[in-house]
Parts: sequence; structure tokens; C-alpha cells
Amino acid sequence: MAFVVMGCLAAFQCGYAQRHFAKVRGTMVSSSVSYHRGSKGGGSYRRDVEYSYPCGLSICDSRDMAVSSMAVQTLGASESYDWVAKHPAGSSIDVYVDPNNPRHSALEVEPSSGVVMALTFPMIHAIVGLTLVLGTLGLPSGLIGRLVWRSWLAVGLLGLLVALYAGISMGVLALVYGIYFGLGFGTSWLIKRGKLKGRTLLRSGSTN
Repeated sequence: MAFVVMGCLAAFQCGYAQRHFAKVRGTMVSSSVSYHRGSKGGGSYRRDVEYSYPCGLSICDSRDMAVSSMAVQTLGASESYDWVAKHPAGSSIDVYVDPNNPRHSALEVEPSSGVVMALTFPMIHAIVGLTLVLGTLGLPSGLIGRLVWRSWLAVGLLGLLVALYAGISMGVLALVYGIYFGLGFGTSWLIKRGKLKGRTLLRSGSTN
């Protein structure tokens, strides 16, 4: 749940930055790649940067790659080193600056793959899982059925609006939400036809 909330917050921040941050030319002070080992094995590569840019009548410095840590694009080893090679110390780079707070800046304002996953896939599993659990328990079908349908649709539409605001590509949205609605309708059809154990939750014509 925390992952989804953080993803939604990061998505709003990305959307706001794309619409309102001003793009200025900055200078890369330093750029390097570091490897961070995970607690359960494996690890990830991180681009460590420092850059300067004009902010008002002075020069500001920043180490922020994106508007939030979750919004940082995850790159592999070769991609990370290629990025650093293209942006060495002393090179010019585009910097996105918050006009209301010039010391808040970022080099990337597009949603990362982590933000996309936070907005979509957990919702798919959560809603389909809820439908399965309620159907298996055999709870009363009328009121509960309507609540499940409405909450399922509301969460899906909310996620879609947040994703659109964040600037996630329509191709990704079409794929993910096609799977989302396909699984939802498929699960509900199985429950309705009695293919899953338990009483039908969304039976047509049911009463409270």
C-alpha cells in the first residue's frame, strides 16, 4: 500500500514538474556511477550528479536527479555509464527548476518505471484479489456486489487520471489498463458463472 501511495505522490510531482517547472541551461559539476547492493541480494546502479544552474541573481547547486527518489529513472550498468559519458563535468545540461522555489530542481521530470508500476500493477492484483476473496467467502451479493464494482471502477479511473497527469505514454496505459479491465471482467465472469468456489457476488438481479 505504501508503495502505491508513494507512486501516486511521485506521479503528481512529475506531472506538476512537466507543466510548471522552467527549463534552464545548467553546468554539470561532477557525474559518476555507483553500485548499491540490495539487502536480499542483487543491486542497482545509480547516477551520482552535482550540477549548477542560474536561479534569480545567483547560482544554485543541486544533486537531485528527479523530483523525488522514486521518480529517478532506473538504468542498467551500460546505460548508466553511457549517460555519465555524455554528461561529463563541465558540460551543459537541461535543468528543470520550480519557479516558486528556485532551489528545487531536477534533471528528469518524466515518470520512472517504478512510478508506472506503482500506479497500475498493484491495483490489478488488489482489486482482482478482493473480488476473488469476497466471492469465495460467499457474502451477500447485492450491496457488496455493487460496492465491489463501483470501487473497482473508481480505483481504475483514479489511477488512469493520475497516470495521464503524470504524462505516462498512451501506449503503456492502453496495455496496462487493457490487462486491468480484462482481468477484472474475466474474474467477475467466472464468479458469475460459478466457475469459482463460493456464492456468486455479482449475480444479476440479486437483492440486498
